[in-house]
Amino acid sequence: MTFRQSQASAHLEKRMQDTFNQESATLRRGSGRGPIPRAYLNRAIDFIERSEVLAKVLEWDTASRKSTAGRKSYIDARAVLVLILLHFQLGYGANYQHIADSLEYALNAEDLTLLNITNVSSDREDWYKRFCRATHRLIAVMDPHPGPRRHRLDAAEYAAALANFSPEHLARIDWLCESLVHTSVRHLPKDLWDKYTGNVAVDATLVCTAGFPNPSDQSEKRANADFSSGRYRREGAHDGQGATTDKAGFELETGSMVWPNPGENGLYPSLITSVSFHKPGEVRREGLKVVTSHNKLGAAHGLVIVDRAYNNSKADNFQRPLRLAGHEFVFDYKEHDHGKQDNYEDLLLVDGFWYVRWMPVDLITAWADWRYSRISYAAAAKLSDARAPYAMIPKGRPDADGFQRFTYPLAGTYLAIDPDTLKRVKPITARSLTIPMTTKGLKHLQKYPYRSPAWLGHMGMRNLVESSNKTLKDHNFEDLRNIGKRSGRGFAFQYLAATMAAVSSNLRKISQFFLTEATTLAGGKLTRQRRRKGPDNQLLPTVDPANRARPPS
Repeated sequence: MTFRQSQASAHLEKRMQDTFNQESATLRRGSGRGPIPRAYLNRAIDFIERSEVLAKVLEWDTASRKSTAGRKSYIDARAVLVLILLHFQLGYGANYQHIADSLEYALNAEDLTLLNITNVSSDREDWYKRFCRATHRLIAVMDPHPGPRRHRLDAAEYAAALANFSPEHLARIDWLCESLVHTSVRHLPKDLWDKYTGNVAVDATLVCTAGFPNPSDQSEKRANADFSSGRYRREGAHDGQGATTDKAGFELETGSMVWPNPGENGLYPSLITSVSFHKPGEVRREGLKVVTSHNKLGAAHGLVIVDRAYNNSKADNFQRPLRLAGHEFVFDYKEHDHGKQDNYEDLLLVDGFWYVRWMPVDLITAWADWRYSRISYAAAAKLSDARAPYAMIPKGRPDADGFQRFTYPLAGTYLAIDPDTLKRVKPITARSLTIPMTTKGLKHLQKYPYRSPAWLGHMGMRNLVESSNKTLKDHNFEDLRNIGKRSGRGFAFQYLAATMAAVSSNLRKISQFFLTEATTLAGGKLTRQRRRKGPDNQLLPTVDPANRARPPS
């Protein structure tokens, strides 16, 4: 500390003493920066060590160094990861200023020892700089978009930054974030995990960053010091087109556990199982990436429930590889995708499901007619219900090649009309056939007839991933919407921060599920556990009744 800084500090303390009769540090402690509960710290340390990411980070760091010379850092990668997770659990996020406050005021010498942080004479500014440097060192070994972030890059600087993109570092941070999320899921007890049948819903949510959105034209100067961030619009593919309403940021793609059937929400908590991170609109293979990561947890390959953005993908980027992996789909369609979508022998694929071709035209076009406002929803639903007798009956699940066996509907249960002559024909008698995985049909094929009760029930469970993403951004929880709770810049930092928010959310949901489960077992009300607080406002430890002091007899 310089002589001038020393004088300023003394002046501050004099004013504080004269006015409030207290030190400035005392007031800081009283403004939400009191001691951090040891249970939270221990849980964060235990989690990071369970995740097994530390050995890999050390390996990357060692490989990036030219030599082992130099002074040992005060704060290592382990402490950085623990502190970010800890502060998300406490509701403070990955904010450098608040973490520096905790290091100065809220963590004692024993806490620093648990964190392997060198405890030297320091002030808050020292801790702030040390944590920033430690975080930058961690991010550097897995940043796929390295480059300067202290000013807005011009066209030449931006071109140079794009040329420095590292696929290897992208794979590194994908692996680290996947490992962290999977570790949180593995906290779920085995008896609850065993009830999970593998259904997963996938969706993306905006993670805003500070500043103006960057221009789409790469030849223009960046509008944001975070050159790797994109621009987001709510409509369409979310790729900002230059409107004043566009926002700067990234998209976090998440996969969330879905119940086996609608209404079975008491079986297990709906946890985030996988994450991906990208610029808004760049979703070409992100859905596949999320489900592939989800599958590494070892659950059965169940339904994939998504919105129209994923159905609009090329089949080779989403539907084909996932169907070959054993998944089936539930999704919606854009207007032009309704009605007849494919054919095979004497069958038609209509709105994602196979029917015999002798189905009246108004049944085939029912939902297309509704989308184009030619008929009402009620009329379309009535016509759709009339399709049921024409539907092929699936037998088992798709095989290893994505093919599936179906049985024809029973002859005599439907009116067979030749679509070419509009005359009645004799339907095929009951038999079965295997339908191959055609490229055209694969794009639209799904598990249940479109807007049938089964489809509506399972599609309704897509709100689990929407609710999960909304909770991540809620100010009462991880508050990922709050830009001020994510101090760092760049793809890698924002990806790590968003992942830690997902981890914090999973741990909280598991704890909450345990409480709900116990309340249910208790018949609706748990016995209250009353405990006194000490002078520091912390709960005093419980005392065994057998060891309580008794009055003299």
